[in-house]
Amino acid sequence: MRKLEFEKKRSKKGLSVMLGYVLLVSFGIIMSVIVYSYLKTYVPREVTSCPDAVSLFIKSAQCTDDGELNLTIRNNGKFNVAGYYAFASEEDPNAVATTSIASQVMEEVGGPIFVPSYVNFGIPVSQELETNNTLFPSEEANHLFRLSQQIERIEIIPVRYVKEGTRERLASCTNGKVFEIVNCGPYNPA
Repeated sequence: MRKLEFEKKRSKKGLSVMLGYVLLVSFGIIMSVIVYSYLKTYVPREVTSCPDAVSLFIKSAQCTDDGELNLTIRNNGKFNVAGYYAFASEEDPNAVATTSIASQVMEEVGGPIFVPSYVNFGIPVSQELETNNTLFPSEEANHLFRLSQQIERIEIIPVRYVKEGTRERLASCTNGKVFEIVNCGPYNPA
């Protein structure tokens, strides 16, 4: 009789362990579905894109003996622009520029602002301006870069804020990419 009671207890214990595993796996699946549904709302359904008529033009790119690159950019498109990505090619002027030099822009009062990955044309002059796209068509901007490496080619890609619903999103205008062949050396302080 004792042997029968012992086997009943043991079999119940095995059942409770299996039930625990089933509940644990079920809980994990339910939590993953909830987290997936929540995170799915943060990813935009469509890629934010620029209008086709967004365009910047490198009016001049002059190198100084001090390792500085003086870049004059003109908005020759039909829309306001917020800034641009600046990339350089270090070895071959025909190679695609892959090294970001946006962090090497020299900030001035009222001048360009380095935002973690691109050069911004500045803070809106008027508080009435409802957008961060501050360089208007036919306007020019002059930026000075203090280079830390030798560059052979510079490429710029315009960026602008595009309104989607009630929010403004930053859009990269890859169709407006332009480049200039330059030969600038690095900055060497005396």
